[in-house]
Parts: sequence; C-alpha cells; structure tokens
Amino acid sequence: MSQESQAISHNISMLLTEGRSAEARAELERLLSLDADDPDARSLAGDVYAYTGAHSAAYKQYNAAAETFNRLGRADMALAVHHKILELDPAMLDAATQTRI
Repeated sequence: MSQESQAISHNISMLLTEGRSAEARAELERLLSLDADDPDARSLAGDVYAYTGAHSAAYKQYNAAAETFNRLGRADMALAVHHKILELDPAMLDAATQTRI
C-alpha cells in the first residue's frame, strides 16, 4: 500500500470512529481508485461496508481481498479475511471454505 493509500486508510478509520460513515465511504472510493486490486484496500472496504450495514457489499470486498491474498501466496491474510466473513455471516461462505477455516 502506497503512502497516499495509507494516509487515506487512516483517515477512513478516523471518520468511522467519529461516526462520519458517508465521508468514510467517499474516502473509500478515493482509496479504491488508486489501486482497485490492492487486497488491503479491498479488506478495508469490506470493513467499511460491514460497519455501515451493507453486508452484501462487504462480502464482495472481503471475497475479492481473500482471492487476491491467495493468489499472492499470503494464505495467512486470506484466512484473516475469511474470519471477517465468518463474523459477518457464516452462511456467506460455502461449506468447503468453512471447513478449511
């Protein structure tokens, strides 16, 4: 994640802490426009959507992050993202993925 992306990520966290979810989502769009394939950004997007109650959107972002982490050989990070999906709604994961976790 670039320095600019890290600064935006930090800002998103601060906005969510302050309850300013609409602004956090706007910053999220800015973050994703920098590198839409960044799995860390996708995982953060999942966090933002989960926090704001958009569970379907959160699942899509988490799933994209986990797939990219797997492709990059970062199984530990993919597992961490799968745990976020489990916390969100275990039914969103297929049985084979649940068993692997």
